[in-house]
Amino acid sequence: MVLLSLSEWADTEMNEGGEGEAACLQPIRSFLLSFPRQLKNRALHLVLREAQEGAPGRALPQERNLGPFRSRSSPFKAGRAFPGRSSSASCWAWPACAPRSKTSVRDTFSQLAAQRAAHLLKQEAGKKESIPGCPDTGSAKRAYIVRLLSYLPGKTVATIHMSPPLLYELGRMAARMDKTLTEKFQHPLARSLHRGGFIWNLANVPLLEQYIHALGRSEYLDAVKWAIDQFRRKIVPNLHSFRPCIIHGDLNDHNILVDTDFTSPKRSQYRVSGILDFSDMNYGCYVFEVAILIMYMMIESKDPLSVGGHVLAGYESIVPLTEEERDALFLLVSGRFAQSLVMAAYTTLLQPENEEYLMTTSKTGWKHLLLLFEMGQKAVEMIWFNTAEAYAKKGPS
Repeated sequence: MVLLSLSEWADTEMNEGGEGEAACLQPIRSFLLSFPRQLKNRALHLVLREAQEGAPGRALPQERNLGPFRSRSSPFKAGRAFPGRSSSASCWAWPACAPRSKTSVRDTFSQLAAQRAAHLLKQEAGKKESIPGCPDTGSAKRAYIVRLLSYLPGKTVATIHMSPPLLYELGRMAARMDKTLTEKFQHPLARSLHRGGFIWNLANVPLLEQYIHALGRSEYLDAVKWAIDQFRRKIVPNLHSFRPCIIHGDLNDHNILVDTDFTSPKRSQYRVSGILDFSDMNYGCYVFEVAILIMYMMIESKDPLSVGGHVLAGYESIVPLTEEERDALFLLVSGRFAQSLVMAAYTTLLQPENEEYLMTTSKTGWKHLLLLFEMGQKAVEMIWFNTAEAYAKKGPS
């Protein structure tokens, strides 16, 4: 993965005023449009942001759309596949719903540099990864950020049948990644991954009250209020007891690639072949990662209540959870459902043209949140923990 700052490249085109700005954007637009033809095995993965250089405290303005790229580069959350291309070429952009008042160009480059170092660490451990570059010459008055990713083979989890062995393997994958990043990742810019005000940080579920109006008089309002209230009363006071780590933060069904495992007898099993979209990477907790993974895998499963046990068993085969973390898991999963569903509704108000994509989780997500709400913590935990216990006794099936 290569991140190019086009500030130096476009420097000769950049002038003050509207005409100069338009003159700059036209060659950039042509440059981007040329890539799909030139690089048949690559996918364009971009976000364009414009901000004054040398203003560390200034907010990043709204993303600029480039004609035909509008549907691909609109400021919605990551995960949408490019039409006609491999689903591993998912679109990436800053979540428009996330407050960006304190984000600067310098902050952005710091986060990207930290992500690059993390990718390099995983590559050294033998994991194939696309590696982001992060050059910033500082020679121009404006910065243009473009991401170009190497093509990764495989298909997204969203396109295949979900099975217990795969769920177990996904749990193991997440735990191995978190453990490696936490124990071996060292970089001067790692501090940029402390994203306390980030709306998608699972610790920030109570901040959803700012956006809950987007639901209107929804029949689901009571379930969302319950999830937020339970989180505030039972999770927030105990956050200090959860072990911290660096997490991916968005292991949804569109961000995990799998390929056929040819070592399995019937070649019907899958193995993880790639992980996409580290834009939500942050300092969180081990239990946050497994809760987020459970939530998104429930969306794709025909037996959603069973998902948690298989994922948990896989995760705990690498990183066993503490008693406090296990006790919090149900409410963390419920909180992530609330986060995803409320922010989807809110962002749809801002970007109605992206409703089909933004409401992907909502198609079944509300049903699953209501199921958790109606069954209650003890009943759901019994299913999850009994399944995980069975793995501990006999191993994965």
